[in-house]
Amino acid sequence: MNGGLASAWDDVRYLGWLFLKTSIGRKTLMGFTGLCLGGFLLFHLIGNSFLLEGATAFNAYAKLLHGLPVLPLAEGGLAACFLAHVGWGLLLTWQNWRARPVGYQVRTTAGSATVASRSMIYSGGVILLFLAYHLWSLHTGRLPAGAPWVRVRSIFAQPVSVAVYAAGFAALGLHLFHGFSSVLVTFGLRHRRHDAWVDLLSRAGALVLALGYAGLAAYCLLS
Repeated sequence: MNGGLASAWDDVRYLGWLFLKTSIGRKTLMGFTGLCLGGFLLFHLIGNSFLLEGATAFNAYAKLLHGLPVLPLAEGGLAACFLAHVGWGLLLTWQNWRARPVGYQVRTTAGSATVASRSMIYSGGVILLFLAYHLWSLHTGRLPAGAPWVRVRSIFAQPVSVAVYAAGFAALGLHLFHGFSSVLVTFGLRHRRHDAWVDLLSRAGALVLALGYAGLAAYCLLS
């Protein structure tokens, strides 16, 4: 019985590996991990909106979040999605550059390339550097009294941090601008009858997330 289960599991892993070796499989993985990361960005923005309520509310939210038993599991899953998204994105870009000077993101648009589609690999690189800086600035050194509220506010009291975050949010908006639309293409949910609405909603979603984060940063800087 155990041998049969082991054999079945080996077959599933083999079929999964074959699927991921195809272009469709890689694009599907990119789309799925992109959706997961987009969901995280939305919930993270909602949580960070407690900054608007003041120190007590934000510190209480942070304490509740870090006290969740499932947090390590969620962080591990998020890290896996992020690494898979970055890894497969680099692989797809490299393969397309080898085949011809037109990237995957351009081929998946509804008919013409855009600045966002042509710069996905570059905006993704900026986001990667921004994420590294964000984690470093939040988790290195001793937290000042009143943390995490004071730590967040102290970050945006530094001109260099403000510039880095501004660049990160701009890259995020540009990346999501095409990413949302590309995901729908990958899963076959686009049609010429509603392409205009898809593009509009993609742009609106990218702007809401990018401007939402930028707005919170501006509030911390100016208030």
